[in-house]
Amino acid sequence: AYVYFNNGLPPSATVSAARMTIGAVAVRPFEESIPVNAMLIPERTIYLDTVEGGRVVKRHEEDGTYVTAGTPLITLRNKSLELDVMYRESQYSQLLSSIAQAQIAFDQNMLRYAQDLMNAELEINLTRADLDRRLPRDVTGVPQSEIDRLEAELSYRERSYATIAAAKERDTANAARNLDQLKQSVARMEASIDLVRESLDGLTLRAPIDGEVSALTTEVGEVLAPGARVAQIDETGAFIVRAQINEFYLGRLTMGQTAQTTINGEPYTLSIDKIYPTVENREFAADLRFVDRTPDGLRRGQSLQLRVALGEQAEYLTIPTGAFYEETGGQYVYVLDPSSNSAEKRDVVLGRRGADQIQVISGLNAGEDVITSSYSTFAERNRVRIEQPSRS
Repeated sequence: AYVYFNNGLPPSATVSAARMTIGAVAVRPFEESIPVNAMLIPERTIYLDTVEGGRVVKRHEEDGTYVTAGTPLITLRNKSLELDVMYRESQYSQLLSSIAQAQIAFDQNMLRYAQDLMNAELEINLTRADLDRRLPRDVTGVPQSEIDRLEAELSYRERSYATIAAAKERDTANAARNLDQLKQSVARMEASIDLVRESLDGLTLRAPIDGEVSALTTEVGEVLAPGARVAQIDETGAFIVRAQINEFYLGRLTMGQTAQTTINGEPYTLSIDKIYPTVENREFAADLRFVDRTPDGLRRGQSLQLRVALGEQAEYLTIPTGAFYEETGGQYVYVLDPSSNSAEKRDVVLGRRGADQIQVISGLNAGEDVITSSYSTFAERNRVRIEQPSRS
């Protein structure tokens, strides 16, 4: 107790060699990289929403099944929509009947005008022939008054013909305009009915692409509102890897940087395809794609462990990484003496971290050995004695 309270902690501690890990200081190929958690997501996902609401009357497929484009998934029923279709079809029939009646009236008017024009033309011809027979007056001896009467009658017949012809032309134009408006109304009504029927057909929701159905949770009898999310279709065979990376590395990542992962014991290389600048919970997202080859049997949501390279490979003085780094922040290490019976605390300056190595900037020399396991039992003493295992 006297030594403890007057001189502080003892200058050394004893640690079993079996409980520590030793790493050599050496010049090695070094590539700075960071471990990253990632998840597989489909490259293309189509979300299926209701356009018109309704009650679910049939569920055609189950969640997780593979479907082709056009496959029915669920069928809804909307009585209001059905009544709307019936009402519009009834209006359409009435409009067609109005067009037919207008066409009949037009044809009858044209027939009447044709008869009136024929009669007027006949009267003109008869009057003109009668006048021609009575001329010249000095030869036929017909009184001038009779000649004047026939000429006036001929002029009247001609004006009457012109009036009928003008009336025919005017009524023809009006009838044609009215028929054109009715036909336009029919066209609009047809388009309206097509839209309503399309909405009615849309009550059967179908897969828009080939893929795997997911999030299909609706049940028969359930009432869905317009715009309700029904399911999603994930395009199979094409995946991207979505990684969540600490915001500290946002400025150090660029498009095209590579990453490594292992799936079913096989190594695969990926390349950064997109970086999302938005930071949430001190992390940002990046999308990666497989390079050269894609593993088989990938599934949506599958987790991957990646190691993203932050720079080119080069030769540096390094030490193996270990638990000591998290405890010391890389400010000091314990260096073994040549006999390996003890280790001395030494201040160091460490640089970048790689997959399994840490760059040494100063404080260590090639050929030295350091303790890379936890320092939790050392209590920051200046020296630790290493207890070698006994030999039997």
